Amino acid sequence: MGLPNIVVEFLTKANTAITRSERGIVCLVISDTTKESRITEYKSISDVVETDWSEENLKIIKETFLDGPSKVYVARVKTEETLTNIEKDLDLIKINWITHVNNDQTEIVEYVKKRNLKGGSAAIKAVVFNQAANDTHIVNFTNVKVTRSDGAEVDGYKYLGRITGMLAALPLDRSATYYTFPDLASVQEPEKPGEAVDAGEFVLFNDYGTVKAARGVNSATTTEKEDLKKITIIEGMDLMKEDIIETFKNQYVGKYKNNLDNQSVFVAAINTYFRQLGMSGVLNPDFANLAAIDIEKQRNAWADAGTTEALDWDDETVKKTPFKSYVYMRANVQFSDAIEDLEFSVYMN
Repeated sequence: MGLPNIVVEFLTKANTAITRSERGIVCLVISDTTKESRITEYKSISDVVETDWSEENLKIIKETFLDGPSKVYVARVKTEETLTNIEKDLDLIKINWITHVNNDQTEIVEYVKKRNLKGGSAAIKAVVFNQAANDTHIVNFTNVKVTRSDGAEVDGYKYLGRITGMLAALPLDRSATYYTFPDLASVQEPEKPGEAVDAGEFVLFNDYGTVKAARGVNSATTTEKEDLKKITIIEGMDLMKEDIIETFKNQYVGKYKNNLDNQSVFVAAINTYFRQLGMSGVLNPDFANLAAIDIEKQRNAWADAGTTEALDWDDETVKKTPFKSYVYMRANVQFSDAIEDLEFSVYMN
């Protein structure tokens, strides 16, 4: 009776993919000595006790909430401390996006890379200031100065909370490209914005009275696939990975015998999930987004374990002979990018 629960779980996750993606969880790390508390959870700006923070940090916290992330954890480090002092505390909370409002950005880069290397279902992403991290999960914001709408000019790194909150609240049915920041009057642009974007920098530019994001790219520069430089693509990949792993753990692991029938139900459930993601625009609906049992991996697993005759099995025999407790799967999908570029040729007769 349990197997249909997998289908229901995947359908629920697919149908809520857009709304879930626009309600991301932020962790804002700031230096503050006003109170002793380490990590404070806020679900809305109204939860913030203003006297708990310095005036400058309060402004940063409020900016982080402007676009409506679902939750903001504010992690407090003392003046003499570094990020390493609270790493164990950070490891205990689930977050989607993190930033450290600080001059020294090396530790946050190291933390994100280290945490993501541990695996798990949920990858974290970071917004850093002027750090060429070359990582698909790290966004490198590089505007040296920004001027708020009230005329106050601040260093770019003090705007990290605002950028992070925006990206956490951005739904998967659009990208950060040309996102408008009405709370800014102007920014100090890089000398060559186009080259900055090509170098993996997330930059803002002045556009006739408004401030916009040039292009929604992360800091990756050496990846062979251009799509992996797009924030929106990585967000979609992370959401899909988390949904599949969490559903597998919660609805499948330990509950069913490892045979072809049960594996096939799981494959069918994932393909239903893919179809729904196509209908919502996360995946390209015109592409054959399909998952299947990875026959070659399963065959090689038997061969590596000493059953060399598996190399001569036909595909159907391999599928009917699962390897111990393992489910080997593969998928071929195409994520939908946002409309960002136009080529328009006009011919005159």
